[in-house]
Amino acid sequence: MRYIAYQKNSRYGTRPLVVLNKLGKPGTLSLKEVTDGLGRTPDVVIPFLPRVINECEISGYPAARSKNSFSSAISILVQEAASVAMERKQSRVGKIRNKIESLFSRWQS
Repeated sequence: MRYIAYQKNSRYGTRPLVVLNKLGKPGTLSLKEVTDGLGRTPDVVIPFLPRVINECEISGYPAARSKNSFSSAISILVQEAASVAMERKQSRVGKIRNKIESLFSRWQS
């Protein structure tokens, strides 16, 4: 909390990356309470999904590999931490179109 207050008054343009982990765990604060306390919304919200995490722990598969809210939160965290945007997956038609366009651009040059 002190660091966030320092960053508001700092002459540097950077701000801390605020990650709210295990949102929805019984006995924890709600998103509204955390937002009111911080004075802004968290950058990344990782939900509390014990069933998904436990299944992944037992099976040995990464939890971020499955398609759920946990994996989308982790991908947002990775983007924010690395300060890059992830590439969007192209459809098969889009890939073919890009290959054809690159072939024509080589042929015209």
